[in-house]
Amino acid sequence: METNQNNLTKKFSSSFRWNIAGSISYESIKILHQVFLLKTMESSSYGLMGSIFSIIYLTVYLSEFGFGATLPPFLNTFTQSKNNFKNIFIKYYFLPQFLLIFTGASIATLLYSKSFLCNRFSPFSFLIPLIIIFESIRIFFRRFLHTVFISKPTVIIETVLVLIYIFVVWIPYLFFNFRMTQNLVFVPYLLDSVLGVSTFTFLVFRFYKTLPEKPLSAPKNLWKRIIKTRFFNYSIQVGKNLFTGNFLTPFFATSFGLKEAGVFNLANHIAESIKAMMKVTIIFSGNALLAKLKSTSITIKRQAFKLLGEKLNKVIYPLIIFLIINYRTLLNLRGISDIKSSTLTLALTFLLITFMEYFFLVYEQFYIVEERANKLFIFKFLEFTLFYSLIISKIFSSPIITLLGIVVIRFLSFAIIATNAYSLWKVKPNFRINYRYLFGCVTFSLLFYFLFR
Repeated sequence: METNQNNLTKKFSSSFRWNIAGSISYESIKILHQVFLLKTMESSSYGLMGSIFSIIYLTVYLSEFGFGATLPPFLNTFTQSKNNFKNIFIKYYFLPQFLLIFTGASIATLLYSKSFLCNRFSPFSFLIPLIIIFESIRIFFRRFLHTVFISKPTVIIETVLVLIYIFVVWIPYLFFNFRMTQNLVFVPYLLDSVLGVSTFTFLVFRFYKTLPEKPLSAPKNLWKRIIKTRFFNYSIQVGKNLFTGNFLTPFFATSFGLKEAGVFNLANHIAESIKAMMKVTIIFSGNALLAKLKSTSITIKRQAFKLLGEKLNKVIYPLIIFLIINYRTLLNLRGISDIKSSTLTLALTFLLITFMEYFFLVYEQFYIVEERANKLFIFKFLEFTLFYSLIISKIFSSPIITLLGIVVIRFLSFAIIATNAYSLWKVKPNFRINYRYLFGCVTFSLLFYFLFR
């Protein structure tokens, strides 16, 4: 038993290393791409591009309906045999999801047409729904592959594909005098999504071939458990999606103009890149670890919880330190200086508030894998109620005061979730980090500041 746990820990550590290396490379390339787009495109054009991407990914996440988050609790059932994989995972779990994806893609395209008054025969009438469909499948397959510890080929493929996408976008602009237009950004993006789905489908099929030949075996109440878990997982996540940059960027575009939305879009891309790094390093690897330990003792699960907390701190602390020291350096870009200070302050505050979300990650994973998402749903509903009351209240007239109110609500929510988790499983939050590691992060951030200020 101890040998199996050691092997599992080694798999987790290997997956974590590949994920952190790959995600830093992948997300750094994406952020640099956005920075150069901001410098190249007109402010309004960049704002429109950001709004379209936000509509796409808001739809992807809203249409998911707890799809990916429901994997870890039932992973062992899905992967017991080829028959379980075909009849449970694909036939009754994956294929019905297409109805939600197609519905979401249709609604998103309609909303884009209504909000931005696009031409009736605009290519985005086809690009938006196609990107939503392929990105939905791609994101799910990526999550599945990480959950079964197939991280190395997944990371390599994602990095290669993003480099191909960057080349396809920038080579025509740099060497053939193409204008940087919406089509030059979105058409290659669709092709990138199609290639991603194709390669991930191959990896999933190769994994399926390794499963044993056994008769179909599933608990009698499996469907009820899956539907219940998906419902509560979705209910927990849907509130988050409505108040991310994917919602706020198009809101800024329609309320304050495309130029203002462009700055907020850059802040959102940085926040989403950090979120993506958290997903592949903590959520995907952590889900795989907790899923494998689902039937073990609570003592072993506490050790896994502590390990996940340590890994989270190693990822999140350097990012916070770097942004605190270098935010002015990162904002020293053409096209930002004439943006209203109120918009810039709001965008930066939003970026800082998103960091608070990451300290919920490990707890949410634990609740979901232990099939206690119903309790987590109650706490999140309370949080949403407080948040909604704050938004409609006339007491908070200043945006900054409102944001400080959100910070208070998030701290209160975290305290409730952590207290309940301790009462159930005796797990505690872990904020510790090695001081030498912390010193190295500060030193690197200061070097960056003095070199590029």
